[in-house]
Amino acid sequence: MGMASSPLAGSLLVAVGWLAVAVLGLIPANNAFFARRIAFPLGAAAGVASLRFGLQAVWLPPQILTLPLGCPICPSICVSTRSRDFS
Repeated sequence: MGMASSPLAGSLLVAVGWLAVAVLGLIPANNAFFARRIAFPLGAAAGVASLRFGLQAVWLPPQILTLPLGCPICPSICVSTRSRDFS
C-alpha cells in the first residue's frame, strides 16, 4: 500500500477539503440556500469520509508522513536531499 492510498494521506486530504468547505461557507454569508443545500451536505460527507479512513486505519500499523515543510532547524520534517546531512 503506497502513501497515496493510505488512510493517513486520505484523512489529510479530507481535512483540507473540510477547510475548503468552511472557507467557501464564509463567502456567501447571507445565502441560506448555500448553507443548507451545499455546505452542510459537503461537511457531512467529509465527516463520513473521515470516519471511513479512521475505521480503515484502526487495524493498520502506525504510519509516519513527512510533510513538505522546509525546516533546517528540525531535519526530521525536512524533505530536501540535504536533510540527512543535518541529522
